[in-house]
Amino acid sequence: MSKFIYVLVACSVAMSAPVFAQDQAQSIVLKVDSGSILSSTGGEFVSAENGQQVVSGQKLMVNSGSSARVVYDRGNNDPKDDCVIEFKKPGVYDVPTDCTRAVAWTGSGSSQLGNAAIIVGTGVVLAALIGNSSDNNKPTPPPVSLGNR
Repeated sequence: MSKFIYVLVACSVAMSAPVFAQDQAQSIVLKVDSGSILSSTGGEFVSAENGQQVVSGQKLMVNSGSSARVVYDRGNNDPKDDCVIEFKKPGVYDVPTDCTRAVAWTGSGSSQLGNAAIIVGTGVVLAALIGNSSDNNKPTPPPVSLGNR
């Protein structure tokens, strides 16, 4: 039973790490590469401009033949530390709260798939750890008898 508690505490600590990462100060800037991009904060879509500040949860509409990217400035004056998410395919995207390199590599507009993978992976690891935990208090079963010879 004590292994279960250790696993539970370890998973709780691991799941709380993203919460601490969200405290980092960052600004999110829209860079329009080509075509026209529209943005909405819950109302109608309006034309977005290059260099415009955007906020997490804001919706971006990428029209056919258009492309844009959002740049997350980490606030440490090092452009190499900035994270970029590209929007190359037509569609409506939500600006994620935080940019991770994995989201930037996929070029998707949402980190929901990445979050789902983390949750599923954690569940698999948890199940494996709980399934492999042995209870040392159980007596060893007697050997299998072959009967009289």
